[in-house]
Amino acid sequence: MAVLDAIANRLGYIRKDKVQAVLASRWDADIGGSRRKPGQVTFDLLRIFARRVPVANALIRNLKSEILGQKWDIVPRDQKRYQQGHVDAVKSLLQNPNSSPMSFRRFWDMVLRDILVLDAGVIEKVRSSRGEIAELWPVDGATIKPVLTERGEFGDPAYIQEIDGQRVAAFGTRDLIYIMQNPTTDVHAAGYGESPLEVAYNVITGILYGDRYNLRYFEEGNLPEGILDLGEGVDEQKLKAFRAYWQSEIKGKPHKIAIIGGGKKAQFLPFRVANKDMEFMEYQVWLTKVLCACFEVSPQEIGLIEMPSVATAEVQERIHKSKGITSRQDLVKQVIDEEIIRDEFEFDDVEFSWLPSTEKDMRGQAEIDKIYWSIGALSRNEIRTALGKDPVEGGDVLEVAGPTGGVAAVGSTKPGTAQAGGGGEEAGKSLIAALEDLRGAIRRELSLRKSAN
Repeated sequence: MAVLDAIANRLGYIRKDKVQAVLASRWDADIGGSRRKPGQVTFDLLRIFARRVPVANALIRNLKSEILGQKWDIVPRDQKRYQQGHVDAVKSLLQNPNSSPMSFRRFWDMVLRDILVLDAGVIEKVRSSRGEIAELWPVDGATIKPVLTERGEFGDPAYIQEIDGQRVAAFGTRDLIYIMQNPTTDVHAAGYGESPLEVAYNVITGILYGDRYNLRYFEEGNLPEGILDLGEGVDEQKLKAFRAYWQSEIKGKPHKIAIIGGGKKAQFLPFRVANKDMEFMEYQVWLTKVLCACFEVSPQEIGLIEMPSVATAEVQERIHKSKGITSRQDLVKQVIDEEIIRDEFEFDDVEFSWLPSTEKDMRGQAEIDKIYWSIGALSRNEIRTALGKDPVEGGDVLEVAGPTGGVAAVGSTKPGTAQAGGGGEEAGKSLIAALEDLRGAIRRELSLRKSAN
């Protein structure tokens, strides 16, 4: 270790001390001296659930692929006031976060999985000898434990790392980025969040335990599952022989087939219903819907449920994009903007941005803008502003599509501005009255688009 320390110091990096003394807080006593996640749903249980439940595994992989499959960039907050060197510095760190061959995609793939499964995505900051940010490393979120005071504030250190029950490292608030999408004020949570997988697990097990309680009536009741009638011509001796055969050969062996003779013809007599009749597939569909609801995605997105009508599918796709994907992309952007660009680089002129996913999306948005302009819902300058372009003279006029181009709608111009085309006045009046509410909603949407860009 001394050799590694010497190399690290020569390169300008500061290695963290291991096995540091940590001041215990009341949280240790509250959870039995162990900093494992409190409660019955442990990190190990959540990871087993994520690996062994096919629907959960598919959901997590699909979400990561959708979130990280979109291109990104470091962009100026204001095109007229920014330094290109700031853009280059931030982009360089994100593209190559550490000395290993780890890309942006691979780095966030690991962090996002811990957020989705544990609600504990952890990033370690490594600094140069001058105290500047030099590297970023993903850390196993299950090994990092928050250290809280009686008031719920971070202690000194703020986090410790435990591996196999041993404390191996301690960190301050500036050493780690601890990402939670669903934090809670619950004092019994000991500083941890609640992942969508944990919510799904609690919902599913709660319902199954309720069903199991209800089934006890049948398991412990006096009524048997059925009565087996051997038919006519069976005397007491044959009945006793069959009972002995059943007890020794069939009972307790649900997959064994009973072989008997004496019938008029060979036939198979099922005692139990098939999986389809037991509604096994219906249970799988229900399980899928519960998990998808907790992860904010549509069941069709992972291909486990038959696609509905085209119109319904398009609506569900928009909901999926706005919740399951966008909320996590916003979380990644917030972490990079606040924890890295602002706190570490101390830049206020650049920000992280997810770019439009495909050229097809841009063409589709252009068609929508054209429709909004043609019905008088948006002006040319409002559309240009949303695209980050400067306004043009006369572009504030609300227009409707006419035979030879745009015709100004009544009441759409600023005071003192002439309106073009008297023939369009009546059409403009009717459209203005019908579309006023729509304009407000569309303008709010454009405002959100502008802030996102």
